[in-house]
Amino acid sequence: MIRKISYWQAFILGVFIFVISLVIKFFVIDGLGQVMQDVRLQQLALQGSFILICVIGMLMFKGSKQEFGFRKPDNIHWKIVIFPALLLGAITSALVIFSPAKGMSLVKIYGFVNYIIFIWFVSSILEEIFVRGFIQSIIKNNSNGNQSVNFFKPGNTVLTTALLFGLMHATLFFKTDGLTAVIIMIMTFLLGIIAGVLRQKFNSLLPAIYSHICFNIGGLLGGIIASIILKTVTGSVPGQ
Repeated sequence: MIRKISYWQAFILGVFIFVISLVIKFFVIDGLGQVMQDVRLQQLALQGSFILICVIGMLMFKGSKQEFGFRKPDNIHWKIVIFPALLLGAITSALVIFSPAKGMSLVKIYGFVNYIIFIWFVSSILEEIFVRGFIQSIIKNNSNGNQSVNFFKPGNTVLTTALLFGLMHATLFFKTDGLTAVIIMIMTFLLGIIAGVLRQKFNSLLPAIYSHICFNIGGLLGGIIASIILKTVTGSVPGQ
């Protein structure tokens, strides 16, 4: 049985783990110098460190892997797993492109293949293990498999982890302009609600991971469509 803590304690613990992982990442980069200038290695250093801390936390809270969501989902409904997150991702890219935000092209930063590997899959899986697997599972009054939660009434547990997930993207303020960072923080908060509800309803991490991947896929597809529209209407493309 998992040892439970309150909403605010879980939130503070999540923020603490994420900050510690950032500190570890920066120390690793400073220690290895030019070797760690590769953004792929930086991503692995950050996510690898907070997953390591997360695993230690899971052991300390003494839950089974099933209680932390490592199980097959109960009666999964693919429509609500795929389409809300896919649409939200597309809207996110469209908001960035059609607004005065400068945006940031992760495809250019990583390269297309590495973008798919690190953003679509590695980030989605590791972030969900941390937020929906560990943090969401240790909150008091959290009933896994709760069929009553939905996207419009997610409950305090889901809102807590969604807020944490959105706040984790505040690091974008150091990588791009403020408007882009704010848009992505708001939209990842909404993604956190979707993923958190799916975690609750289907009593598994897998639907949350699938929806996270769909959000990233939707972001790419939405960015392509929005860029084509912008080019057709104005003759310019994002970044010009």
